[in-house]
Amino acid sequence: MRQDPFRLPRRLPVSTLAFMEECMDTATERLEVTLPGPTLARLRQEARRRGVPEADLVNEAIESLLARERQARIRAAEALCRVAAPVGDWADMKHEVDAARTAAEQR
Repeated sequence: MRQDPFRLPRRLPVSTLAFMEECMDTATERLEVTLPGPTLARLRQEARRRGVPEADLVNEAIESLLARERQARIRAAEALCRVAAPVGDWADMKHEVDAARTAAEQR
């Protein structure tokens, strides 16, 4: 019996699955962004200067912003972990938080 060359096997090799997962990670979607005229002009000028598509600069800017925001959150969490504040028993702390929430809701 002749196999259909376009039909995928029931079980794909691990290498194929890894390749498909990598492709899904790099798949792109379209997003429309409205920019003020001067910002768009600067974006186009920078893209020409670098010799790259405008979309590459937009992606780079977004990735940079998200990375900075993530790092800021990590630094804040690390700073909180370094605080030598007394920590009570979990049940006591939960009771305090619940009491404070109830008091705030009654205001």
